Amino acid sequence: MTIEKKRYWLRHLILIIVIAVVLFPMVWLISTSVRRDQAAFSPNLFSTRVTLQHYKNLLFPERSVQRLILDIQEATYKLGRFRDKSEKSINNTVEKYLNKFEALMSESKQIASDLGTSFASADEVLGADIDKKMILALNRLREEDLKLIDEKLEELKNAEDDNVKSAAALEILSSLKPSTNGEFIFFLDNVKLDDALKLKSFLRDFDKMRIGILNAATNLSSLLDDLDFEMKSEVLESLSRTSEYISTNGAEYSQWRKNEYYKFIRKYISRLEKDLPEDLSGKIKNEREGLYNSFKAAKASWDEIETLFKQLKDELKTAKTKALGTDYTDYSAAIEELSDVENEISQKEKFIEQSLAGRAELRESMSVAIPILVPESGRLRSLKSVIEKALEGPNIKPTEAEKPEELSDFYKRLESIIADFKQLGYKDDIYAALLNIESDLGWFVERAGILT
Repeated sequence: MTIEKKRYWLRHLILIIVIAVVLFPMVWLISTSVRRDQAAFSPNLFSTRVTLQHYKNLLFPERSVQRLILDIQEATYKLGRFRDKSEKSINNTVEKYLNKFEALMSESKQIASDLGTSFASADEVLGADIDKKMILALNRLREEDLKLIDEKLEELKNAEDDNVKSAAALEILSSLKPSTNGEFIFFLDNVKLDDALKLKSFLRDFDKMRIGILNAATNLSSLLDDLDFEMKSEVLESLSRTSEYISTNGAEYSQWRKNEYYKFIRKYISRLEKDLPEDLSGKIKNEREGLYNSFKAAKASWDEIETLFKQLKDELKTAKTKALGTDYTDYSAAIEELSDVENEISQKEKFIEQSLAGRAELRESMSVAIPILVPESGRLRSLKSVIEKALEGPNIKPTEAEKPEELSDFYKRLESIIADFKQLGYKDDIYAALLNIESDLGWFVERAGILT
């Protein structure tokens, strides 16, 4: 007997579709659990970064470093689940945890090394590009600055009035710091004032002192170079740092004297001078003392330069008035007056803001108190009527006593609150209730000595 084989292809097809529909959510859930990029929001069913290790960690999660350390501590001190275990079992467990810990640390070091290499490569690639962009940006800024300077210089050249030119140069000069060269000298040459000529002479003298000091330090270094003495290298380095304390922009005499001269130059060269022949010792001493005196004189000269420059800047307003006439004076006065008005407006606005805030806060506080004030006002009025009738009785003989301070103080505070309401412009139901209470309470305050 033969068995007939039937082809149930349609049934198989439907079964495959049903299985796919049923299993798809499970596949999607597992894939979104192990992948790291955007998780459920990724349009991809399987991430390109998912690996077998991710799936392994999902099914068999490994202990973290913190968990391993805690487990090792528990095993070492026989705490928790290790309390009833044998010594051998604990040793095996600790050894296993230590091996795992070392493996994790090795893996972390490898990952850190790979990251460091990657970042170094990225920095190397980006560094060249950033340097190029910085150079291009600096060149562009330099070109813009040169163009702006040329425009300003052209404006100065075309100025027919020497007073205008002098005032403009002094305006620019007042924003700069004194210097023996560069743009400071350029604009100083265009200022037609006696103090400007005097300042220029002082700057020339200071520059000569600066060059002389640097030459003295060089000569002293040359004399000491062939000699052998204590702290020689430190002394020579100290002399080489002289240019850091005196430049075209001033002299730091106090810092040089503290950090260089007394600490190295005078201390060790003076010792050396005692051991040298008289002629060489005298020569070195003259150079050393000459360096010190020159530096001191340069500092005094620079102080005079700064004082004179301050006087020159104080003449700016006079120079502008002379160049631009009374219109400029009126304009400057108007600007100052407008500035004062702006400051006053700003202060008024702040005061208004504070007043509005206080007004709102006061109204909110009193709106909470009004349900209490209105009934109490009625009770106070009723009590007043009763006491008035009682005082009118034939058997009552009023005697004056000392008034309670608490009642007077409360009445004064109430008057202050009502005054604040009136100043703020509040004349509503709260204000009316307070006035009623004040009127009735005033009656009690006047008769407080009789009622006590």
